[in-house]
Amino acid sequence: MKNKKALVQKEKTKFKELLPYLIVMAISLIILVVLIALRTSTEVCEFMTKNVSGNINFVANKVASVFPFSLFEAFVITCIVILVALIVLLIVLLVKKRFMLVVKSVVLIGSICVLFGSYYVLVAGFAYNRNPVESFYPESVEYYEFYKIVKYYKEDFDYLSEKLSRDENGMTICPYTNEELNVLLKAECQRLDSSYYNVKACFNVKPLKVLSGFFSSNGISGITFTPSGDSGYVKDQPSVEITYTALHEMMHSIGVMRENEANAVSCYLLISSENEYLRYAGYFGYYRYLLNALSLNYDKDEYSQVLVNAKVSKETAQMNDYWASQSSLFDKVGDFFNNLYLKLSGEKNGTDSYHEPSVSGGVEKVEGDRVFVEVKYNSFQQAFIRAYYDKNGK
Repeated sequence: MKNKKALVQKEKTKFKELLPYLIVMAISLIILVVLIALRTSTEVCEFMTKNVSGNINFVANKVASVFPFSLFEAFVITCIVILVALIVLLIVLLVKKRFMLVVKSVVLIGSICVLFGSYYVLVAGFAYNRNPVESFYPESVEYYEFYKIVKYYKEDFDYLSEKLSRDENGMTICPYTNEELNVLLKAECQRLDSSYYNVKACFNVKPLKVLSGFFSSNGISGITFTPSGDSGYVKDQPSVEITYTALHEMMHSIGVMRENEANAVSCYLLISSENEYLRYAGYFGYYRYLLNALSLNYDKDEYSQVLVNAKVSKETAQMNDYWASQSSLFDKVGDFFNNLYLKLSGEKNGTDSYHEPSVSGGVEKVEGDRVFVEVKYNSFQQAFIRAYYDKNGK
């Protein structure tokens, strides 16, 4: 009986020792659950993104800008070192049969991870459930009017592809350093005069020097990590792709977290830029959306007149070869986790959300011997239409 009481007392003592750690874990979980619950309200997401997340990200970027290297990479490397050290420590404690200390350590580490998850939701998660970005041009555009717009861009695309300098492999050469490119892209972001965009928090984008190979082998060209206040891109990818990747990542930092919207706003800024290299990067990245729309009312002769020229085709093939050379087992693994992250963040289509299909509105119109279907222009096609009318008038 006496031994039983002693055993019970010992268990109570152990529970009292563990209780503070369990309380910390409980509080951490409550904070995370509350933030996730608040994120279901679009109104709350708008308020938090504009007034809380945006201000935190602004400060984080100011801090990150002081360092010449990526704080995201420094964070990842530090976490890996700490993780390895903790695993070794826990193994040592288990060998020494310090089981209570192991439990305390695991609960404490878990609490820290949950709190970091809460902070991530605070600085990034709310932006995923904001109102959609305003449509660039929701009005209907007839086929021949749209074809005239495509021909306009085809002419400019050809002009720029002939003018820009290229290397021995036919790849365009970026005339700017990373610092200069950041200045140019941030200046383009300033043209977004809507309060929807928190342009003051626009992150600097830096080349990933340590993790570049890891990301490319996972099929990832760039990343924005709001807790560190900076964005990064794979340094060895084609320079023209670096340009629209960098601007895409900047979009995330100013409150446009949904992937297709970040791409669409990037598209609009690039193709409407006065800078020729930026405009070429926009065409290179997004011109295909114009061809996709035309294909719904396909005419061989008309379509062939607006296909990209040989230099662009060669550069596209070189870019595809680069990513094919990076493909590995990790490519599918990276896609799996990126897909999972996006779905958990509210992107129902996961990695498919980077793109938008071209779809018919289902309405047919007969003109002479041709039957045209109405096209529901997606965000990218609307961006091209809007940029055309901005410059040339309707």
